Amino acid sequence: MGVKFEYPEGYTVDASKERKIISVWLDKDYQAIKSGKYQNTEPPSNLNISVEANPQKLSAEEWVKGNESFLDPEQFSNKAIAGKQALAFRSSGLFEFEYLVIPADDRNKMIVISIAEGDKQYQKVLNKVASSLEISK
Repeated sequence: MGVKFEYPEGYTVDASKERKIISVWLDKDYQAIKSGKYQNTEPPSNLNISVEANPQKLSAEEWVKGNESFLDPEQFSNKAIAGKQALAFRSSGLFEFEYLVIPADDRNKMIVISIAEGDKQYQKVLNKVASSLEISK
């Protein structure tokens, strides 16, 4: 998917090419999911990374505001991630999420990283992923 990153010990990365999402799970949660424990219910929280199209080459904020995937985005701030200007924000809906949106070099794509808001164990994962993220061309 054009991204490379580090993550803390005790976590598992699941990269599903069919869904085009990279998920980082706490090891015990990942094993429980694989064993079918959460088959008929919501799984525990995790960190997700996706690469999304930006054919109009919009700025990160314009792209987020025009994207129906983000309900009521708010509290925008800029952060430097992977040597690029990233957009951090929250989005409300059924659940509250924290997002980082990082434009790829050609701005044809956006890298989207998300965690459940206030999830302390995944905040450290987000910090590690963001500080080590590399985006290939």
